[in-house]
This record gives sequence, structure tokens and C-alpha cells, in this order.
Amino acid sequence: MRITSLPFELDRDEAHGFRVPADEIHGIIRVEPDAILVTFEVEGDADDGFTHMARIPLADVVHIELTGGAVKSPRLMLEVARDEILEALPWADGCLCVVRFRRADAVHAQDLVTEIEVRMAEVNTRKD
Repeated sequence: MRITSLPFELDRDEAHGFRVPADEIHGIIRVEPDAILVTFEVEGDADDGFTHMARIPLADVVHIELTGGAVKSPRLMLEVARDEILEALPWADGCLCVVRFRRADAVHAQDLVTEIEVRMAEVNTRKD
């Protein structure tokens, strides 16, 4: 089954760890033919009442990795070529962004990463 989107969340401790004054950050990661689209909302002190969006071109993704799984909630670690690509994500740290999926979504998270890798390969093939 092709998974092209999956909800994510960061709790208060995770958000504060990334220096975001929020009770929670939650949203959806969606894979498009040439980009990863991240839509999210911030709950708490940093809440401005809006849904935010960031578009990450697959051509700029350097590394993608899924950690955790059966025991821990899976985390998607995404590394890009330049800091400014992730500027719209307040919890991003330079070129690195981490989101957490629900433990129940571990299999779907792996399917999502596989879909991202396939799309990245397609984009890189078109570049050559």
C-alpha cells in the first residue's frame, strides 16, 4: 500500500527541546512528486491561530532516516542541503528536522519513508 501522508506530533518537551514555546506541534507530512509538504499547527504560547506550511524540495533532501518503532514512537529525521530550506519549521535545527509519528503508525511511517525514497530517486534521475 502506498502511503503518501501521515500525521505527526511533537509534545511540549520535544517542542521546548527545539526552543519552541509550545504545548504541542502537530500536522501532516505529505509526499508530492517533487517535494515533501509539511502542514502544521502550534498549540500554546507560540500559537498564532494559523495553519502553517513548508515545502521541502526532494532535490534538496540529503538524508532521511526513520528511528524508533515497536517500542518507541517512530521519528523521522530529515536532513537537507541548506539551512534556509527548513526556515518555515520553527523546530528545525539548521539543516535537520525531526518529527514523531504515533507508535501505532510505525508500519505506515516506514511505508512513507519508502515512498519518499522512491520519489527522491525519481527526482535525482530527472536531474541527471
